[in-house]
Amino acid sequence: MPTADAASRLAALLQLASPFLPVGNFSYSQGFEHAAHEGWVRSEAQARDWIQSHWTQWFAPLELRVLERCMREGTERWAAWDRWFLASRDAREAIEETQQVGSSLRRWLHSLELGEEDLGATRARLAFGWLCGYAQRPSAPVAFAACASTMGLSASEAVTAWGWSWLENQVQCAVRIIPLGQSSGQRLVLRLVPTTLAALDPGAAGPTLVHDCAAPAGFAPLAAIAGMRHERQYSRLFRS
Repeated sequence: MPTADAASRLAALLQLASPFLPVGNFSYSQGFEHAAHEGWVRSEAQARDWIQSHWTQWFAPLELRVLERCMREGTERWAAWDRWFLASRDAREAIEETQQVGSSLRRWLHSLELGEEDLGATRARLAFGWLCGYAQRPSAPVAFAACASTMGLSASEAVTAWGWSWLENQVQCAVRIIPLGQSSGQRLVLRLVPTTLAALDPGAAGPTLVHDCAAPAGFAPLAAIAGMRHERQYSRLFRS
């Protein structure tokens, strides 16, 4: 049986990774909708290739890397990482998305009404104070790092939770947009986990991300183009 501390950390991880978390991730497709609109993605196999490529070329080496850095560095570096991540967004919708999700995470954390007994660790107090006192709308990975730190998660646990949330949302986009059935969606998750989440190595020194590199960096031009064109797409279900 898991210890009380392990069970508490697992519950916190599941809570942060849950689609029930009120941050609005479900309303964004990150260019997937436009890719389907243009006929670039029409089947379950093509959806798997698109999601895998986006993960490998952009999400893991850039967004997850920023999250990991924030989890490992002190809160005094978070404002700089926030500015850096916002500058890396390549479309208006991408900026609006990360700031809206970050703001929702900030409101969610504040709504928990955590007291001193919930914020016993110095790290948790600093993270909670930083996010709730941040004047601007924070970017999503930095805000998530603050939430994960407040909830007592490690860097590898935070990366796993945010990675799962992104992967599940992309599969849901495929189910709704192409459209695919729920069984296809479950197969997609099963096929993608070994090459995405399972590729993270939560060792003693922390997770080794796909494209392990010294600094966050990503290159996914087709996804960027899809995101930019989505801004002018006539008929849309998603906000990006």
